[in-house]
This record gives sequence, structure tokens and C-alpha cells, in this order.
Amino acid sequence: MLRYVATAVLLIACQPDLTAGNFPALLPDAQGDGAMLDSAATPASNNMTGTWVLASDWSTCVSLGDRIESRSYTLTRVDMQQTGYRLLEKREVCSVATTPLLGLVTVVPPAALASGNPIFVQSTLLGAGYAGGVEAQLWGVKMQDPTADPMPTQNTDVRIYDADNDGHPGVTMHVGTACDLYVAQRALSAVTAERQPGGSYAGGAVRINEQFVLGATKGFCETPYTMQSNDALNKARLVRVDHVGLDLDANRDGTVDCGEILEHQEAIIHWTPPDDTRCNP
Repeated sequence: MLRYVATAVLLIACQPDLTAGNFPALLPDAQGDGAMLDSAATPASNNMTGTWVLASDWSTCVSLGDRIESRSYTLTRVDMQQTGYRLLEKREVCSVATTPLLGLVTVVPPAALASGNPIFVQSTLLGAGYAGGVEAQLWGVKMQDPTADPMPTQNTDVRIYDADNDGHPGVTMHVGTACDLYVAQRALSAVTAERQPGGSYAGGAVRINEQFVLGATKGFCETPYTMQSNDALNKARLVRVDHVGLDLDANRDGTVDCGEILEHQEAIIHWTPPDDTRCNP
């Protein structure tokens, strides 16, 4: 299904408003590179309590005359607590990166990223499967119920606030060096994955994005494009990175932080480059 959204929504695959049917059970898919990446990450036990990284690789088809694929790459630090089959997760989004569109890359500054953290998610272990709970990430807007409350439709909505403290409403995204875009945004996502021989989990994901544009430094930043999520080509990996897994604690302070995760992301996932043929079967 198509909808019209602003340039910066390339950060997240776009779909219709959330309903009970938007997050069906996904068939896990190892995506082919798990065994190689897991060569040094075999957990000592099946207890998942510890520090993990959720790497999400998203596909979106954009209509700009021709249909092109945009990829979005997210690295999220996850503090996991396992109780039986329940997983209580405290998530911290470390980075969001996108492939260029018309030669411009939309950048989410660290202050904007930090404004949506932490995110609390309840997930479930199903045998060798991981059923991630719905993650609700809010940027620049406050909601009582992040999964069900309506998005703002007016700049005067009292729920909108300067989340990144830069003097502009919502959060600020940089569209290359051309202009800045001010938005309020909600992203809902869920991952389903399967345990791999090396101890990580690999599979797929779905994501819904809703964005309200509050303004821009130049008008063309607000130009709408037709975009379509390509959920069948999303992939996700959940990899343990503490001393039981990849052991990315380089400074030996007992914590694996976002800086250490970003420095070693090639050990966590091989990002998928964009390929326009995926949007033109």
C-alpha cells in the first residue's frame, strides 16, 4: 500500500496505520551470513541474560520517476533479562544510517537518536525461535499509548516538543548539507528470528512509520515521494556482544557501549547494498 511522506521517512519503511494484523508471525530466515559472523560468538549456555545488539536492515521502494530501493541500517544495543521464556529488553538505538536518495543522505543526529531512548520491549523465546515484542520509538512527540494514540496533525498539538533541545520543534534531521527537516515521528517494529549454530538469531522484521513534518529550512525538503515498504526483504540479526559472546568490551570497563558496537559493526552484520531490481521485479 502506498502513502505520501516526506524525504526523511527513508529512515524507516512506510506502511499503513497500525492494526492488529500489521505484525503477523514471520517465518525466520537465516539470511545466509549468520554462520560466518558467529564464528567467535558461541554462548556458554542458553541463558540470554546479557548485552546484545539488534541489527536491522530495512528495504523501501521509492518512486522518483523510476522505482529505486533505499536501504536503512539500524544498530540497537539491548540489555536482556531472561525469566523462563520471557525476555525483558531495554533497548538503546545507537545509530541509523540510510543509503543516498538523489545524492543526498538523510542523517539523524545523535541528540535526536538519544531522545527516543531507552525503549522497553517484552519478547518471547519459542524453542529455537525469538519472537520480538513490538518496539515503539517516538521522536519529538509524547504519547500515553505509543502504539495506539493518533499522530499529530497540527503544529499546535501540545504533545509535540523539542526533543533534541536544538530550539526547533520535534527532532531535526539533516538532508545532506542541503537543508534541515523538523519532524515528529513514531516507528513501530517487530522482529522474528531463529537461533543460528553460532548462538545468534537471524530472521526478518516488519516496521510501520508515521511522520508529521513540522517545517524545514528549505521548501524542497518537504517534497513528498511515493514510498512502499518492502518487508519481505528486511533482515535482522540479534548478536550477543558481552564476554559470553563477541566480547566487544574493548576498554574492559564491564560494559559494551554504543561506541564499541559501532566500531565493530562488521562483526555483527553484513549490510545489504541497495539494488533497484528488488523494486522492479
